[in-house]
Amino acid sequence: MFGFEEDAVSKRCDSMNRRQFLTAGVLLGELLCGGCLSISPTIKAPTLSESRVFKSLKPAESWTTQHATISIGLTQAATTSLGVRELTVIQSSGSDYWSEPVKAGQTSVTGSFPVGETAFLTATDYDDKFVERLTVNVDSKSII
Repeated sequence: MFGFEEDAVSKRCDSMNRRQFLTAGVLLGELLCGGCLSISPTIKAPTLSESRVFKSLKPAESWTTQHATISIGLTQAATTSLGVRELTVIQSSGSDYWSEPVKAGQTSVTGSFPVGETAFLTATDYDDKFVERLTVNVDSKSII
């Protein structure tokens, strides 16, 4: 007797729930991700030209989130005569942000840096002794 009307009401309620769910999901996504998608990362490393270990720092991608993927060029001496075996990015708070071992003869590696804050790119040797530290700032233009 009321089968058709109940189905129509049920579909309308289901549809509203889906619509509300999707709307809430979009709003939650915007709140959680507000300002976290950026383009055109820029890198500042004032003492890079004086480095015995680090040759270049270039964005590996044209976009960033809360971190940027950076191509790190190493000098020929870095992993040979200087014995560098690990690179680490340390946040200004002192926490390790990213770390990667390097092999003898390796001249490049891709690393992760925080965006919008000072970080320190450090190199240590096979005895875990400090070789060099480079101050790095990565910024980008927020689009979302």
